[in-house]
Amino acid sequence: MLVRNELVWDKSDAQGMNLADRQQYATSTERCLFIQLGAHHFQINQTKDDYWPGWEPIRQYLLEQRDHAGFTPGRVNEICNNHMHGHWFGMSQWSIIPETHYTALRDASNGTAFTKPYAELRAEYQQLQAQFNGDVRAPERIEHLGTRPYFDNTHDNMCDVWQYPYVVGGERFGHATPKPVAMMERVMRSSARPGEICLEPFGGTGSTLIGAHRAGRTCYTMELNPEYVDIILHRWERYTGLIAERIP
Repeated sequence: MLVRNELVWDKSDAQGMNLADRQQYATSTERCLFIQLGAHHFQINQTKDDYWPGWEPIRQYLLEQRDHAGFTPGRVNEICNNHMHGHWFGMSQWSIIPETHYTALRDASNGTAFTKPYAELRAEYQQLQAQFNGDVRAPERIEHLGTRPYFDNTHDNMCDVWQYPYVVGGERFGHATPKPVAMMERVMRSSARPGEICLEPFGGTGSTLIGAHRAGRTCYTMELNPEYVDIILHRWERYTGLIAERIP
């Protein structure tokens, strides 16, 4: 679970503007946390835990040559003028050593270590890389996409500020915090696939239920106040042209 955004509902109007006795700015916004549940990052070959053992022939060769030359990790970094020893010789974020640094290590050992031609080492790496991408990375990426949180950012031009007018008049139905149907429809289209189910634990005036219907999603909702239950039913019937049925 990850908090992705703090959404701001800009209502473009507020009570108390242009009043002389006010001691603060009028509030015309509400906040909403956008939280996603699922696998957010595709990660493989990034830590020792997800290191691919297929790289071992190359990594073990490099370790043997390093030890044969008597180089410590610090000495390798000194020769190569960087801090890449852990990535070339370790299992965390392993990567193939570039030819310039491989040659520098061979020269520093006076030609007694790292004697395998780099072209041969590179060819071995490319063969393993093809196997890694096809047999390991591709299937795991497909699995990752299946657990990734759904988010559609293309059905509308959106940012973290949502501009919808304040709900006024008869559309409020006497409720303290009614939400615009169009805004709830955006929520449905952004975070649920067509036909999927959302849960609204506070039915209110039915904005989420209607927004879900307009977006082709299914909404399960509940409301404790019998008055608002009737409002939800009548409003839903008016929007959809359908007749609500009581399920025993």
